[in-house]
Amino acid sequence: MNVEVIKNGKHHRFQVKQGSNLMDFLLKAGMMTGTECAGRGICGKCRVLVHSGEVPHAASDGASQLHHNTGYILACQSFVRGDLIVEVPSSEEAVDRKVGLHQLPQTYTVADAPVKKRFLSLAKPSLQDQHPDFERILEKIGITGNAPLRLLQHLPKTLRDSGFNITVVFAGNRLLDVEPGDTWGTGYGFVFDIGTTTIAGYLIDLYSGDVLGVDGKANPQRILGADVLSRVASVTERFDNLSTLQSLILAEITQSMRGLLEERGIAGSSVYSLVIVGNTTMTHLFLGIDPRNLALSPFIPCCRKRITLKGSELALPMHPEGDVSVLPNISAYLGSDILSVILTTGMHTQEGYSLAVDIGTNAEIVLSGKGRILACAAAAGPAFAGAHIHNGMRAGDGAIEAVRMIGSDICLKVIGNTPPKGICGSGLIDAIVTLLKAGLLDQRGRLADGEKTVLPPFLKNRIRVRDCYAGIRSPVRGRAGERTGYRCYPKRHT
Repeated sequence: MNVEVIKNGKHHRFQVKQGSNLMDFLLKAGMMTGTECAGRGICGKCRVLVHSGEVPHAASDGASQLHHNTGYILACQSFVRGDLIVEVPSSEEAVDRKVGLHQLPQTYTVADAPVKKRFLSLAKPSLQDQHPDFERILEKIGITGNAPLRLLQHLPKTLRDSGFNITVVFAGNRLLDVEPGDTWGTGYGFVFDIGTTTIAGYLIDLYSGDVLGVDGKANPQRILGADVLSRVASVTERFDNLSTLQSLILAEITQSMRGLLEERGIAGSSVYSLVIVGNTTMTHLFLGIDPRNLALSPFIPCCRKRITLKGSELALPMHPEGDVSVLPNISAYLGSDILSVILTTGMHTQEGYSLAVDIGTNAEIVLSGKGRILACAAAAGPAFAGAHIHNGMRAGDGAIEAVRMIGSDICLKVIGNTPPKGICGSGLIDAIVTLLKAGLLDQRGRLADGEKTVLPPFLKNRIRVRDCYAGIRSPVRGRAGERTGYRCYPKRHT
């Protein structure tokens, strides 16, 4: 069958086997980034507009009504039976909220850089000084490490062409490169936070500590599952999916790196460091490590130590000998992302007790005090993923992010100052609080009986509730799991 897909104003033509599920085809063709309900027709994230052709869909009153009212269909519930023209709505991925970092801590200095440079003006060899080229450099900078073969092959020419005035690039005890002349002060690094939903990347000047650029994208691994357990399950069902998941994340990071470098006119060869943080499943998938035991009791990761690779091992757009450092995890469900929270906040050095909670699909909870740190993970969702929330969406343009009751009016804050398209997690929390204060919710999260509840006229006139019980219960369950986790701490910590 001939299928034409319109996306971002561009037309793409494909040959598709009759009877194929429309969403499966769009995912494989790269025309769609996935859903959050595993194709059950609940989240509505796979809506496409039919311009031409008939598309039979699975028996679903919701899908039929959507098509009848708007011309949209749910791709996950639809099948290709004939020639077809569909349009995939452009989506604004919710990343700007996560990439708001502008600089490293003010205490950052060049000495903190994971990769360092040092300019050397070496004495030229003579009959009286017959030290080999490589050893001459090592003695000058005081390290004893090895050098990559590529460096040694070019070293004699580099030294003599530069008059033995060079800049050495090294990480710890390892020599990365020897550059002609004085290039001290030129060096860059990347930090990527690989989340289950979002990938956030930062381009950093290693000398000033300035963040030169930020980028964020939806994690493309969503095509094989919206949460970590779904992705692990996909590997269990078909082991080849492990290489697919790794390729997806590497391709997204590569694209992000290239885009940020091009914006600044920086050569990839000047990037000497890449740091990766994420939950334990994400770091396993980034490295292509079998994650299946993370989902099985007793939940044992392959490793939790810091892993250091060369940029060339993952074919990333950086110096081939540059450090790719995957920060250490704590356990199967406590990754380097929550470890970064501990280090960044310095909570482990503060007086008294400190509590940090990172709420996502899981809630990572850390309690620090009395010289100890306790950490655990609790089921928290996906509390805000949108699969059970009508009009749920990520924190992108059009998402309601705050709800306030001011006097007799209800005020909404919408990201991007655009007409609202849906509601994100922070907006949902605000909405629940507002409903509680207005007497519309009881303590169990159930909607109060409208016939028995006395409401002000402005609320009767404005509030319209549609199937919102499941939407309210999702964050309530998440809150219950997270609260249960940290309420267990005090008894164990005393």
